[in-house]
Amino acid sequence: MVCELCEEVLGKLDPKTGKTTEFAIPALKPGHINGTLDLEFDRDQNVWLAMTFQGGVAKFDRRTEKFTICKLPPDIDGDYRELLFLSPYHSHVDGKVWIVDSGSYTVLRLDIASGKFEVFDPFPIPRPNIYQITSDAENNAYFAVMGREDVGRIDAKTGKITIYPTPTKRSVPGEG
Repeated sequence: MVCELCEEVLGKLDPKTGKTTEFAIPALKPGHINGTLDLEFDRDQNVWLAMTFQGGVAKFDRRTEKFTICKLPPDIDGDYRELLFLSPYHSHVDGKVWIVDSGSYTVLRLDIASGKFEVFDPFPIPRPNIYQITSDAENNAYFAVMGREDVGRIDAKTGKITIYPTPTKRSVPGEG
C-alpha cells in the first residue's frame, strides 16, 4: 500500500536558527511502498538510507546536498526485496556498504564505485530473519538473527560466513 499523503523527504535542521530544509528522496519504484527504516552515517558524515521496498539505497552528500542512488539490478530485484538496514561507516576501508534484505533474509554488499551488489546467504531455507547489521574496523559485517540466539559474521575479504550462538538460550540478539 502506498501512502498518497506521505512524502519521502530527508530533513535538515539548523539548530542555531531553527530553519528546516527538506530534500526529496527519489522514488525508484513509483506505486510501490515507500519509506525508510534505517538512516546511518559514513565516516565523512554523509547520510545513507535503506530504501525498504524501493529496491535500492541512497547516499545523501552533506556537502553538495545531493542524493546518489544505488539501485538493485533487475536480476536480483523483485517485489519481495525489503532493504531495511545498512552499515556504511567503514566503507572507506574497501568501498563497500553492507545491507540487510529482510525480504529474502539475506545480506547484500554494495560496491560503491561500480554499483554492483553481492548476495550473501547465511542460512538454508527456511531462513530466519536477519535483523540489523554493523561492521568492524576492517569492514567485516556482523548481523543479528531475529528469532534465534545467533549472531553472524561475514569476512569482508573472503566472504566466509560464520554463525555464533549466544550463550543464553532464546536471547534474541538485536539492537536495543
